[in-house]
Amino acid sequence: REDDPLRAAMALGADRVRRLWDPIVSDVDALGVARALASAVQHLGFDVVFTGARSPDDGLGFLGPAVADALDIHHLTDLVDLKWNEDQSGMVAERRSAGRRYTHTLTAPCLLTACATSNENDGDLELDPDIRPELLTLSDIGLDAAVLRPRTRLAGDTIAEGEAPYETAWVEDAATVIEHLRELDLLTT
Repeated sequence: REDDPLRAAMALGADRVRRLWDPIVSDVDALGVARALASAVQHLGFDVVFTGARSPDDGLGFLGPAVADALDIHHLTDLVDLKWNEDQSGMVAERRSAGRRYTHTLTAPCLLTACATSNENDGDLELDPDIRPELLTLSDIGLDAAVLRPRTRLAGDTIAEGEAPYETAWVEDAATVIEHLRELDLLTT
């Protein structure tokens, strides 16, 4: 399933597709994933980086800009159209935000997050199931997995469905907080 966007890129004219994979990447937070992707992009070389607007960061649209930040390049989100400008010295990008469309002139290097749009020709795109992306590991791109370990997601207790989550209480003074911590045996002195 995750290869389908890469197959679509090939069907749209990409010469090669690559996938970054390492066991630790599935266990790190979005900043760790962004750092790994930025390292891969730097290793491969780039002019323009394209990402999806929504990704495995819980659909927050965070990953593309985080990769741009790690690469220290400009980024533009919610891209709906991209063309070369008349003299081919840069690009003209159209983005949407709050129901409006905006036009921007861009130069490389930059990162663009593509926004999904309805396209009547989407169904015409034939994805070749035999296309397999070139697999890159962290060691292939020169990134030590130990660099990502501090970004490993915290494991915690899951609150069972129907169980009330913790409640936040505001108190006016520190003495009330200290007394409550003593009652819970969390403060001994």
